[in-house]
Amino acid sequence: MRLSALTAGAGVPEADFSGHVAEVHARACLVELADETLLTLLAAELGSQPCGITLSAPFGFSFSPMLARGARLAARARVLRFAGGTLVVDLRTVRRWRSNLPAVAIDLQKLPVLAAWRGAWAALRADGRSAPFAMPAGTAIAALRSATCGRDAAAARDAMIQLVGLGAGRTPAGDDFLVGYAAGLQVSRMNEADRSFVPTLLSHLKELSVRTNRLSRVYLDAAAEGEISERLHDVAQTIASGGEAAAIRRALADALAIGHCSGAAGVLGLLHGSSVDSAIQSEADETPSDKVSVTLPACSPRKANPMQIAPSSR
Repeated sequence: MRLSALTAGAGVPEADFSGHVAEVHARACLVELADETLLTLLAAELGSQPCGITLSAPFGFSFSPMLARGARLAARARVLRFAGGTLVVDLRTVRRWRSNLPAVAIDLQKLPVLAAWRGAWAALRADGRSAPFAMPAGTAIAALRSATCGRDAAAARDAMIQLVGLGAGRTPAGDDFLVGYAAGLQVSRMNEADRSFVPTLLSHLKELSVRTNRLSRVYLDAAAEGEISERLHDVAQTIASGGEAAAIRRALADALAIGHCSGAAGVLGLLHGSSVDSAIQSEADETPSDKVSVTLPACSPRKANPMQIAPSSR
């Protein structure tokens, strides 16, 4: 089968490369290159990712029967082939995708933006999947927010240490939260003194990413460089534009569908990070379960895989 590549995120080589298949899932495949770089091949509905290549996979397509773990691969003349497999990926059709976070600005002083931000919080609370992480991590999250507001680098680092690697799954929920938090800081409207502190926090994030697994480190390092997933970016952009309630719900549904908890933890981080310099901090400090009962599935160590997607309206 020959598939066309649609997008390539930051970190995907433009030159020839080689490596092997590290993991195989139904709608995604993790590969390790010869220089130990990790890349993901993704079905288009999962959205673009840093170090990821999205493919025009047809409905019902699965990587599992086509690729074997450990299989060698090589991209030559913009065509990716796998040893012993029937899958070929045409990279000549790919376009480069970037988050471009500097172009997104969540200004909570603007009433439509504030309404959209609150709508996202309401949708997150109603969904419930962030609650199993938000409740036990609440103290560390509050400490991180406080340290950010107070521009206390040492306290912020201590709070990050408590969150890095926290939780089960290929990308622990604590890491997903920090990805969203870093994105939120970079898109939030801040005064100059607070904004000058953000690079310090991002530097701490890159330094501490070595404390988690290799795949999760890819996304933490990318977030520190201003690169996040397309689904999380869409949530930030929809809030920043003061999107209507229906648009917020659609963006949230797509983001929350990533894994069982990864998307929810990322959105939680985004909402916290984008409001640390705001007078509505007390509202953000509420856990998503404060106003609703949690009825949806909680995090599962066996299923909380960032490269799997739960059924959604995508």
